[in-house]
Amino acid sequence: MYSVVETQIPRVSPITMLLKVNDTEVHFEVDTGCSVTITSKTEYAKLGSVNKIPDLKDCSLSQKTYSSESVKILGATDVKVQHGNQVRELPPVVVSTDGPNLLGRGWSKELDICWSAVN
Repeated sequence: MYSVVETQIPRVSPITMLLKVNDTEVHFEVDTGCSVTITSKTEYAKLGSVNKIPDLKDCSLSQKTYSSESVKILGATDVKVQHGNQVRELPPVVVSTDGPNLLGRGWSKELDICWSAVN
């Protein structure tokens, strides 16, 4: 007879960062597996006053989830991103589904993020 022993895998909270995007504080989950920064249409709508949300531009990028499901991309645009004393114009990719904002490798590199300061 065989005994089944389950491996205990601890649940670890996401690594998060707070950035200012278009003068609005925005929480991001750090996602080093994604090359681009992603935000949902709901979160994107919060990036400015109702009449001042940046227009989306077409984006030829295609994204898939870890399980290879396609993600519908609505577009991309440039926004003002502030991290510490740095300010950059960077493009988030806006998707149709809701979920956490994901900070991808591109923004991380452009903002020269000090990983020891990330919580």
